[in-house]
Amino acid sequence: MSEKPIEIVELDQRLANDPDGVELKRLTERLLAGKGRVVQEMDRGVSTDDYARLSSLAQAYDAGVEALPKLWASINET
Repeated sequence: MSEKPIEIVELDQRLANDPDGVELKRLTERLLAGKGRVVQEMDRGVSTDDYARLSSLAQAYDAGVEALPKLWASINET
């Protein structure tokens, strides 16, 4: 069962209402879990085209994991 996608406006609202970083942690874990599923699929052995597509997707998850704390910090700076 997958969670529904989060719109960028909703993401801003969630992070703005998250001064303690609880939602940040949950969203980061969600991204890491998504990357884990992608890596598992890659490890099963896929075609060259699928590997390239999945590799790009894994990199996108990494970018999200890196960007999310920066976004949270910019929204919640005191």
